[in-house]
Amino acid sequence: AQQRREHWSRVRHDPHLHEPLHDQEEFHG
Repeated sequence: AQQRREHWSRVRHDPHLHEPLHDQEEFHG
């Protein structure tokens, strides 16, 4: 679970990636 959290942490910092995806994952997780 920690690895996944780190991955999304990067997504949040990466402007090229979609923030909504991060929000969705967090909402489901």
